[in-house]
Amino acid sequence: MTRVLVVGGGVAGLTAALAAREAGAEVAIVSRGPGASALVSGAVEVAPGGGPPVEAARALADRLPGHPYARLRDRLGELPGALSLLRRSLSPHLSEEGGRFVTPLGGVRPAALAQVSQAAGAIRAGERIAVAGFRHHPGLSASERIAERLAGEGIAASSVTLDWLDRVERLGWTIFELARLLDDPAEAARLGESIRRAKPQADRVLLPAFVGIERPEQSLKLVSEAAGVACGERLAGLPTLPGLRLRRAMDRALGAPELHPVAGEVVELRDGHARVDRESGEEELRFDVAVLASGKYVGGGIRCGRSFVEPLGGLPVHDGQGELNGRAPERLLADAPCGPCPAFEAGVRIDGSSRPLDATGAPVAWLRAAGAVLAGSDFAADGAGLGLAAFTGYLAGRSAAAGRG
Repeated sequence: MTRVLVVGGGVAGLTAALAAREAGAEVAIVSRGPGASALVSGAVEVAPGGGPPVEAARALADRLPGHPYARLRDRLGELPGALSLLRRSLSPHLSEEGGRFVTPLGGVRPAALAQVSQAAGAIRAGERIAVAGFRHHPGLSASERIAERLAGEGIAASSVTLDWLDRVERLGWTIFELARLLDDPAEAARLGESIRRAKPQADRVLLPAFVGIERPEQSLKLVSEAAGVACGERLAGLPTLPGLRLRRAMDRALGAPELHPVAGEVVELRDGHARVDRESGEEELRFDVAVLASGKYVGGGIRCGRSFVEPLGGLPVHDGQGELNGRAPERLLADAPCGPCPAFEAGVRIDGSSRPLDATGAPVAWLRAAGAVLAGSDFAADGAGLGLAAFTGYLAGRSAAAGRG
């Protein structure tokens, strides 16, 4: 049985660990903290433009030849399997299907999967949408602007103002405090009653992403029943409650004993050996193949000071087009808003088997790489999102389970 060590507990690391275990490997996964997975909107995006996930990923690969999808083009047919594994591992947190979802600013974004409470807010053909807003709460009062933007996209949208927060003691409450309040079934019903009083002329009411932390799908059901109309959540901006929900669901999945979870930080990684810094002291772990799913800047997989460094494997850092080692980061920022930004595409190159390439361009036999640590992808700009993390983690885990080489 192949011993696989996964470095990183984000979506890429979780999917890699699950895929390796499913393929028959003995798996240990080391995670030091939440990383960038805690900052998500709630959707599992594969690529912009919508359509079937594989076709959308291929279109992105055509547009960005240095992107991981382009490097793994021959394996894009395995993308549905990766999404299925992620959904099953986080069940019942994620929906079975994707759709088009409303962003916090009124845009429309396609996603392959979404959190169940947000999937209930997916745009449906022929439906009228009412965007809910709340007076006296700066972060939740932009419903008119959101509805206007949606109407400009040809979507039948209006705004509705609710009185649920019209109490002095709730002024200034954070999204997280409001969500905790809605974990109470009685309070979820009160929100629904507020919607009923407002009499929205709509088939579906879109709420901010705040309908509960522990059991949002149950809280949303209570809201909808009391409102007398279907309700769902929009995607989230920062600070992101869906990120907290995702992190909790992932922690439950990572806690499975068959994955041998290890809380700590890998401070040394070499062929067959890892040194882990834990609260109880240092621990040595042995493995046959390791998966580097350590993230980019938030997770610490890429470090940026006077130059770019991949700290564990000593691998060269690229942006998908050329090597960045030795180049000043401040010279690699975008020339225009939303323009290409090599600094945010920094990462390690891989071959078609997910093996990272060393300074000579040769694959490292004992190592695989996945997620944000890969070169050529800026998740926030290219629209690949958590779908890319799940896909590359899935491939890396299966490749690692097959052994070295």
